[in-house]
Amino acid sequence: MNSNSIAPRKILIHAVCWMLFISYEVGVSWYFGEHSTIFEYACFYVLDILFFYFNAHFVFFKFTPSGSFSRYIFLIVAILSELTIFTYISTTLNNAFMQMRDFQVFTSIKTPVLIMSVSRGVYFLGLSIAYWAVLRTIKAVKTSQNAQLNQ
Repeated sequence: MNSNSIAPRKILIHAVCWMLFISYEVGVSWYFGEHSTIFEYACFYVLDILFFYFNAHFVFFKFTPSGSFSRYIFLIVAILSELTIFTYISTTLNNAFMQMRDFQVFTSIKTPVLIMSVSRGVYFLGLSIAYWAVLRTIKAVKTSQNAQLNQ
């Protein structure tokens, strides 16, 4: 298989996985009575997907600790920063959509919305860490196989 066909295949696999995941979550939400608009779902899932890949491909690949204490601190600060930004954007979106639905202005953050935003961020942080770990393991196995072939 040539390298030109690998990228579209990977993108297709990721797209199918995301569509299955989103279908599952939306189905569960609808079953329990949460009926958001397609636009609302799209906004939140774009945020979730961006957060997922940013964490997995940028934060963890760029700032993986290599034994130095400062790298561990920097990684923790990076994770807390991205989680804070995710929570802020998610909470802001929630408030905006609640405001549009209820036709009233929300001047404060509702505690359940904040808790939901933080827990969603932690959830996607965990998923992206697992995804990163799988990618790193695959890379290590390939490196090991290549080293054995070159001996």
